[in-house]
Amino acid sequence: MRVMRLTVLGLLASAVVAACGTLPQGGPVAGDFRLYVATSTPSGYQVAIVDSRSHRAIGGLPVGTPSPDWTRYYTAGGGSLTVFDPHTGVALRTMLLPRAYLLPTATLSGVPGGLSPNGRWLALETSPSDTESHLLVVDTLFKGQPVAVDLAGSYTFDAISNDGQRLYLIQHSDGSHYYVRFYNLSTHALDPQVVFDKSDGANAMTGTRLSGIPSLDGQWLFSVYARPDKGSFVHALNLDAAIAFCLDLPGAGYSTDPTAFMWSLAMSGDGSRLYAANGPMGLVASLSTGANNSMPSILRTTHVGSASQTAAFGVQNVQAKELGGGGAAVSPDGKTLVMSGATGISWISTTSLQASASGLSSRHIWSLALSPSGDFIFALDEAGNIAQLTIKGAVLSSFDPKLGQPLAIMRVEPAP
Repeated sequence: MRVMRLTVLGLLASAVVAACGTLPQGGPVAGDFRLYVATSTPSGYQVAIVDSRSHRAIGGLPVGTPSPDWTRYYTAGGGSLTVFDPHTGVALRTMLLPRAYLLPTATLSGVPGGLSPNGRWLALETSPSDTESHLLVVDTLFKGQPVAVDLAGSYTFDAISNDGQRLYLIQHSDGSHYYVRFYNLSTHALDPQVVFDKSDGANAMTGTRLSGIPSLDGQWLFSVYARPDKGSFVHALNLDAAIAFCLDLPGAGYSTDPTAFMWSLAMSGDGSRLYAANGPMGLVASLSTGANNSMPSILRTTHVGSASQTAAFGVQNVQAKELGGGGAAVSPDGKTLVMSGATGISWISTTSLQASASGLSSRHIWSLALSPSGDFIFALDEAGNIAQLTIKGAVLSSFDPKLGQPLAIMRVEPAP
């Protein structure tokens, strides 16, 4: 997995150096929605801007990290940090960097992250090393100088708090174990204590991070991890208090069941519930999010369908399409969870956690995204085809924008 991460970082760097934001002359083609779709191509990673009416890419951006409101878009590579307007492709600011910093990867498929939940702070890091680690924390309002964090040993970015004072790092101790560490940006010091699981006192962790999502108030970061020999888990990290909880999910480890890599996270619009979904396993877990000073916990876990009959094989034989596919989203009213399965997608009642409908049964869905109103669903399959459906499940269109190997639909927004 560490080799995989190095490869992803290398591709990200080459893509950023070679690419810039583009839109066609005369502006975008009129359409219902714009989809920002991350893909990989022989020349590197990119984000294509796809028009849902014309069914074609009308522009593109280098792979990067958007602000929470998508008014700014950050890329790093080639010795500089560049801020784009993602809607026009115009570079708004470029800052030279003292080292070859990159955006940290946020998902197993390679989509980058690095921002605090409120978007005020951006952390960059150099390529992983066993002997030394270098990070840089940037004020995205550019009101102060960046803060360099230089450490002996192997550390990578995990999260940063909304006030920009607490930087959380993953310390890699060996090939399979790691620790969550807290770096105080006010005192420029690494806390000597490990951030451990308060529920059972566990210090070391194992597993591969699949994705993460912050609570609406930015207090918690929820990340889902797959482990080789045990079931997956959700790591709930309190960014304000430097405490954590590991919430175990059912199922086997990925060494015997590669569908362990198919867990996805989705949060309700009011932030009160987090859902962990694994369609190939036929499992959904409902979690509380620590609202009102409570602790995050798994409320219940339910089988929602038949588990995938995928043959068990070692992770070394798993191809890219088995490692990152899947998706989940919650309707704005919080009543419906839409999730991918072994094939197709299912509509799940969040009250009963039971399936009410299914669709696209012949497709392996790679990513799901809702329109801002929640009226439409966009599903990206492993071949790069995109289907637009109503929230009720009616298929309105299906098309292939011919973008490359799909990674994720990063955003859906109304076309201007």
